[in-house]
Amino acid sequence: MDNLENPDNGRPTTKSNNGPDCDQVTENAAFLKRLLDKTGEGLAVVQDGRIYFANETLTGMLRFPAGENPVGMPLSSLVHPRDRAALSVWLSSREGGTRGEHRNLTLLRRD
Repeated sequence: MDNLENPDNGRPTTKSNNGPDCDQVTENAAFLKRLLDKTGEGLAVVQDGRIYFANETLTGMLRFPAGENPVGMPLSSLVHPRDRAALSVWLSSREGGTRGEHRNLTLLRRD
């Protein structure tokens, strides 16, 4: 067993040599979400053209009401119509796990 410091409370936690236990994975995921939510950049994780995760900064930039977020929405529904062709090219370039070229897209706010 290895002792690890929990980033939330500084107390040591343990994991077996077979990998982290479920509690540790959950704590690590919660810590990572808090970290991503506090960054000043709007971040999203997109899988199969849908938003899988959006941090609080992006949710605020898009002016979603409190308690709502774009998770589950098609990314194309938040992209300005003039940029949707570029989005389609970018998403196609990422199929199969390849890294697509960086794109700047204009997003639409909810208001």
